[in-house]
Amino acid sequence: MESTGVCDYRSEHVFVLQQELQLYDVYQTQIAACDRQIQECLSQFSHKVNLNEFPLPQPKHIRHKPQGNEPAFDLRTHLYRYI
Repeated sequence: MESTGVCDYRSEHVFVLQQELQLYDVYQTQIAACDRQIQECLSQFSHKVNLNEFPLPQPKHIRHKPQGNEPAFDLRTHLYRYI
């Protein structure tokens, strides 16, 4: 089968894709707002570990790219301070 290079996009499919993209953008904005709120709440806790005396150990598994909905801030350091 030979391709002519012309795409036949059905208008109802394009409409649905536009709707999905808008929803994706809204959800990403909401997730970012949640991350900021979580980071603000965590920064108000008193620290149990002094990072200057007991630095955070290197992670056991180094990830080269963010995972799924990983927070946009350094959650690992925050959690280490409170253990």
